[in-house]
Amino acid sequence: MYSGGANSIIRNYGSSSSTSEGGYLLSSDGARSVVINNGRITGDAEFSRALAATGDDSTIINTGTISVYQTASYGVETQANDVQIFNSGSITAVGTDVIGIAAYAGNSNRASTNTGSISVTGLNAIGIFAGGTGDSITNSGTISAQGTNSRAIDFQGNQSILTLLPGSSIQGVINYTSGAAASGILNIEGGVGASLTFTGAVPANVHANGLIVSVDQSALKVVAADASSAKVSGLDVDALLDSVFSSLNNRATGDSAPLDPLGYSAERRGPEAFAFLDESQSLAQPSAWLKLFGGVSKLELPTGVQASSQMGGLIAGIEMPLTQLDTAGFFLGGATGSTSAGSADITQNSGFAGFYSEHHFDQYALDMALVLGGTHYSGVRSVIDNTLPGGVTTANADYNGFFVSPELGLSRDFDLGGQALEVRGSLQYAGMFLEGYSETGPDGSLTIDPRSVHQLTAKVSLATPFLLHSDAGTTIRLTPRIGIDGSTQYGDQVVTGSLAGTPVSFNASSGPALTLSAGAQLEHRVADRWSIIGDLEGTGSPSKLLGAQASLQFKLNF
Repeated sequence: MYSGGANSIIRNYGSSSSTSEGGYLLSSDGARSVVINNGRITGDAEFSRALAATGDDSTIINTGTISVYQTASYGVETQANDVQIFNSGSITAVGTDVIGIAAYAGNSNRASTNTGSISVTGLNAIGIFAGGTGDSITNSGTISAQGTNSRAIDFQGNQSILTLLPGSSIQGVINYTSGAAASGILNIEGGVGASLTFTGAVPANVHANGLIVSVDQSALKVVAADASSAKVSGLDVDALLDSVFSSLNNRATGDSAPLDPLGYSAERRGPEAFAFLDESQSLAQPSAWLKLFGGVSKLELPTGVQASSQMGGLIAGIEMPLTQLDTAGFFLGGATGSTSAGSADITQNSGFAGFYSEHHFDQYALDMALVLGGTHYSGVRSVIDNTLPGGVTTANADYNGFFVSPELGLSRDFDLGGQALEVRGSLQYAGMFLEGYSETGPDGSLTIDPRSVHQLTAKVSLATPFLLHSDAGTTIRLTPRIGIDGSTQYGDQVVTGSLAGTPVSFNASSGPALTLSAGAQLEHRVADRWSIIGDLEGTGSPSKLLGAQASLQFKLNF
């Protein structure tokens, strides 16, 4: 299929093949022409060309399958200026001097974008060839070059640009002539880890885009590491502490005692909740409670990298009365979860324990809690390594950490014309202390020194109960709530370490954050001795943090 006119469009939906030497299967030499393959193209002869455009400002698109064989055959060819080339399909070239995508020298400003796969095999085989001034290659797919003197990417022109996006896989060397490298640009986008080996020269301009990077001109090597996981290392602990303190602040009552004040006891039944027990009444019964919880959160970092976290766990506690109104308890639990940030995936397993107490005076309730715990982290970071089969490897790290978090809360109950309202404020500190580690995996892996994260959070919330059902021994109550909290990290938040032997440091502070929350609790006191409580809460932040938590809790009175 051929067109010689400007503004033409050639499209193949079916199957096109040629066994003629020098055969062109889809081609155009008119300006601003478009050549598209949505089907299958096969060239099985020397000097075959599957898709070709020789007119300026043309566009070449492959979403299908291209296969060319034998000497000097090309999947895509252009001999023009300002040509746009897009491959989201498959290009295979086998033979001596074959090329997947060829942008000839003598022309300029060709942009090749690969989101699919390009595979070349043979002597002097080249995945993508960029021979002109201002040529660019953007890759988030797979480029593989195998054979003697083969090259995955070959730049010959000045002012060339190579951009590697998440999802990139490169097998084979990246070649820059000395002239091309002197003005060349390498962009490694945020969320990408890379250990790249070059021939010829390393481009003079390496842009890390939020990554930490090491450039060794003598060894012709560029190593870049995505540090997003270190910048969100407290995300999982934040989610865990939210669930733990939520468990303490919203426990089911599960007894038949008169209506207690609000606060930890969660006896939200209306204005009569403020009636204190008479001196003649006995202490409340000891109780045991068990809570299953889970949550998810997502955060967009300033570099544009998406960090997401999932967490689930179990908490068990014993609560004892201190006076007719005051209580204290102990708890322990465990949680497991995972955090994904950029090219890194981290799993964490935590164990924790602590105590809490609640004290009443006037119309106020003062509550205190302390959580102590430890976490084991196992991290896997994806790395583009063009010297290895498959073009991608992993860097692995295992390390431990521990955390301590006290919280002090003050609540008061108000009678709003027959409807109860609880206003609660709290101040929480979280200290996370992490071991240092050295990754195992590709050459030039990342080493991180021991570090700590200190965070202070202040929160204000409003909750009001609605009694849905009540009779002898049973109660069903719905309590919606809203809240706002502000948090900030303080102290030295600079993370230090080394990458490929080069000392590195970066600021891992997340800065001040404001979070809004809304949730609801549904409590069912099934009988005098036990109750069930369900809870659901969503959070959002102007800093692009979104989260949700859900839990199911049981309480049994002795």
